Amino acid sequence: FVTDASEIDVVPTIQNGNRLSHTIGLGAMGLHTFFAKNHMEYGSEESLDFTDIYFMLLNYWTLMESNQIAKERNQVFHNFEKSDYASGAYFDKYIEGNFTPKFDKVKEIFKDIQIPTAEDWAALRDAVKKDGLY
Repeated sequence: FVTDASEIDVVPTIQNGNRLSHTIGLGAMGLHTFFAKNHMEYGSEESLDFTDIYFMLLNYWTLMESNQIAKERNQVFHNFEKSDYASGAYFDKYIEGNFTPKFDKVKEIFKDIQIPTAEDWAALRDAVKKDGLY
């Protein structure tokens, strides 16, 4: 796992934070290039629609994996029990919101990708409340 292989021990506070939280940074390199290749203006409603779906998917699948690791290792991040993940509140916007593409071009881009439903998010919430997040 990335957090197992990454060692930033030059600054003790960073080392301690990483050890307790198991954090990694994720982003989207080349997003502007993707927009250009797909004839989307950066910041347009269409590009925002794509970005919302893309990062929602990234969020969903990383939470799924983190939950699986927590279950396998029987270990959660520091103070998990005090978090909105533990209470389930974090998931409300995904369970109650509409995260389906609004624009035809965005629908076409994601046509072969399963977009999690409210039921999928509710199941993930329940799994996280039960087994936590790494």
